[in-house]
Amino acid sequence: MSRETHPVGARSGPEDASSLPGLVRRHDRDRYQTTLFAPAERHEALLALYAFNYEIARVRETVSEPMLGQIRLQWWREVLGAAYAGMPPRQHPVVLPLSAAIRELALSRGYFDRLIDSRERDLADAPPASLGVLEAYAEESSVPLIRLALEALGVRSVALDAVARHVGIGYSLSGL
Repeated sequence: MSRETHPVGARSGPEDASSLPGLVRRHDRDRYQTTLFAPAERHEALLALYAFNYEIARVRETVSEPMLGQIRLQWWREVLGAAYAGMPPRQHPVVLPLSAAIRELALSRGYFDRLIDSRERDLADAPPASLGVLEAYAEESSVPLIRLALEALGVRSVALDAVARHVGIGYSLSGL
């Protein structure tokens, strides 16, 4: 994922860098390309998940103090809480489609919480103490996103959990 930090703007078109597809294409090209193989009716949900992931992953690089990062991540927790409570979403270009995906596809809240928890631990900015700690970080910061993407595609399978885990850890470690 690119470390550049450009805010998401209003939707202008599928290739405009300020649109949801443009944001994901610019900052998470690998995942953007996976959306191209998904059914068209699932593109927006997948793009919303990947844009959400980008937004929380970049928090550490965009704040000067860990407390400011915790505030930003708390904002995302509140956004998710509102979406799961059926409240109207905040006017934000990632929140609107993410809230719609949560409602329409019944995405699991626990996976979102795990992603935010992993990004909170990022704020400590401490290097992993061992290979096991690095693998655990790779799992907690990537696997929940893969499981959410599978749910968005209508795939809920215990048998695929192990596959998602291995793919997530491998993908995360290859990007470090």
